[in-house]
Amino acid sequence: MPSDTTGSDADGADFSNPQIRGEEEDSGLAVPIHFVLQYIKDLSYENPRAPEIYQDFDEPDVNINVNVQADDLAPRAFEVSLKLSVSAKNGNETAFLAELDYAGIANVDDSVPEENVRPLVLIEGPRMLFPFARSILANLTRDSAFPLLLLGPIDFVKMYSDSVQAQQGGAPVQE
Repeated sequence: MPSDTTGSDADGADFSNPQIRGEEEDSGLAVPIHFVLQYIKDLSYENPRAPEIYQDFDEPDVNINVNVQADDLAPRAFEVSLKLSVSAKNGNETAFLAELDYAGIANVDDSVPEENVRPLVLIEGPRMLFPFARSILANLTRDSAFPLLLLGPIDFVKMYSDSVQAQQGGAPVQE
């Protein structure tokens, strides 16, 4: 399927159209950002040592990486991607690897000043997607006979702030 960044999807839907975006034009309640669609963009899971891993299994050492990305689709319409990568080790052996790219189409209300659009999309967008991504990973690990993996809260404000600092050439402040 060809890539299209002209403001419409593969079926020609115009994301800038308030009816397509799921908005009421005269609702009176302006939500600054909302999702009209959420989906799994990519999901990968590996359990390389099954079934041996279950015979002598201790609490795994879990490493989690988080990345956020937003791509413009149309004026004030974005594809927001929350990428979570989880690796769990039992001693020196890999217990499991999971990668999830959970995305959604987000629209930003016209009342939001232009200079606030990008921060809103990169902070509130992933914050809104996170509970769904968290649930997918929890179910995936549980269904693989591992202990339930419940990710804790993520500070998307700090992630955004650190990203801005890195782009400006300064090192992020460690807390």
